[in-house]
Amino acid sequence: RLNLSEHPFKKEPITPEKLETANRILADVANTVREMSHELMPVAIRQYGLINAIEQLINDINTSGKLYIEHLIYGFNDLSKYPEDFQVSFYRIVQELFQNIVKHAKATNAIFQLVEHPDSINLYIEDNGKGIEKEKADKTGKGIGLLANRIDYYEGKISIEGQPGKGTLIVIDIPTEHMVREQKD
Repeated sequence: RLNLSEHPFKKEPITPEKLETANRILADVANTVREMSHELMPVAIRQYGLINAIEQLINDINTSGKLYIEHLIYGFNDLSKYPEDFQVSFYRIVQELFQNIVKHAKATNAIFQLVEHPDSINLYIEDNGKGIEKEKADKTGKGIGLLANRIDYYEGKISIEGQPGKGTLIVIDIPTEHMVREQKD
């Protein structure tokens, strides 16, 4: 535990190296706090359900003023048929998409549609941001690569289309017939 009141402070000049070290430490702390807060979110999913957690995430983003997301969610009347690990992973997919839009796309508006079909889940998100270059849409970047890995794990498909200055469209389709729990009468 750090106790600053007991630290013998020395009056030393602040050098660029010391500032860089301090900034790196602060960035590490910020990343750790961000990761911890993301780890707590699955509790909300278990308590309130996947769809309510996604709607709360959208509400939080809309309230922040960084991005306005118009959304439509259809289906999902019985989330108990989806394994908990899938629900958490799917939430993380949605969360990553929104973070990428806010951080990289510099969009002001997005349209988000999430539809449950009898044998698949379809997610559609389009933003009015700066667009994505074809090279970056090839799913090899760190963020997009992690996203693609999560989707591939569930045998899903992701399509990313965009043009610089014209926004980005992402469509994700995840088959569900192999993961849906059998319902007992």
